[in-house]
Amino acid sequence: MRPSLRPIVVELVQGTAELRPERVLSCVFGVKEDEAELYLKLLENSEEAPFTVEEVAELIDRSRSTAQKMLQSLVRVGMVERERETLPGGGRRYLYRPAPWEKVKELGLGNLRVVCKEVEKWFREFTPH
Repeated sequence: MRPSLRPIVVELVQGTAELRPERVLSCVFGVKEDEAELYLKLLENSEEAPFTVEEVAELIDRSRSTAQKMLQSLVRVGMVERERETLPGGGRRYLYRPAPWEKVKELGLGNLRVVCKEVEKWFREFTPH
């Protein structure tokens, strides 16, 4: 079940900015927007999890190799969980499921605190040449 994620509308000095959920996740987790969109799509379809790479590729209408790279990126940052399955005839495959929203939210809030601290430091220390 996908949480109700709405765009963030921010009134800035120079106008209004609207940040879509995938853009917020992309920024906070350091992943590409299409990878953040994949997480949201997996979360939306979480009742069908776990997913094989082939199922994810079909879900997002991309190649298997592209889906695999996107999943690896999301696993690396904690947005997707991977489990290994041993096949009956021998061999193995990996299955993927979206990390629970509560976990992603907590990771994201932690990342956001670090990002804000570093951006503030950058602004204080930056001097144009």
